[in-house]
This record gives sequence, structure tokens and C-alpha cells, in this order.
Amino acid sequence: SEFNINAKSDSVWVKLNTPQTLSEVLGMNWRGGSKKLVEVGDAANMTTEHDTGAVILSYVKRRTEMRFVFEPDSGTFLWQDIWKLNQVGASQTKVVFERRYVRPVPIPSGQISEYTQFLQERLARLKEMVEKK
Repeated sequence: SEFNINAKSDSVWVKLNTPQTLSEVLGMNWRGGSKKLVEVGDAANMTTEHDTGAVILSYVKRRTEMRFVFEPDSGTFLWQDIWKLNQVGASQTKVVFERRYVRPVPIPSGQISEYTQFLQERLARLKEMVEKK
């Protein structure tokens, strides 16, 4: 997904590096661990609707790209979220978001549009959080 946020990339970066905010964006619950995700290996404990595990910062290119993996306690799958930020003009940021599953998690065909809508709502939440003054 690609979208623009009416804010400088530094503002978006700060929100994504804060586990409490990241958990809200992704529809998860933060349960502790690192209070900032800034160095590779920093981890926050989070829960999803069905799983408990750790969100771990696995790659960082300061202010332009970060990658997180979600490692559930069950060990049944793994996903990677890739966030790329590009400052456009003085006060707008182009955000590119991609989620990859290491072991494919089948989504029934009847739920694909529902899942896509869920992700779009989460990305809109980030936009709203950053643009709020």
C-alpha cells in the first residue's frame, strides 16, 4: 500500500518507532518490552486477536526504512512489515507499507477483501495519528 501523510517524515518515523503507537496502528495490544524501537533487535511484546508474541525491529535505515517481524509464541508463522518513508516537499511524506508472511497463512477467498479493508483502516489510523496536531 502507498499513501501520503501531511506531515514531515520525522513525525511519521517517531510514531512508528513507539511500540504503543505501532500496536494501535496494527490493531495489536502492547504488553511491554522496549519503549522505543530504534536499534535492530529492539523488541516489544504484543498480542493480536489470536496470538501473543514479539514485534522485533529487524532492519533500520534511519528515517527512511524500517522492518519489523512478528514472532508469535506459537511459532506457527512469521510476518514481516516493511515501512518506507519518503519526504515529498516540505511537509508531506509518502509511506509505502508491505506485509510479507514467511510461511503463507491462507486467507479464505471470501475474506480477502475483509482483510484488505482491515489493513487499509490500520494505515489510515497511522495517517490520522501523525496528522493530528
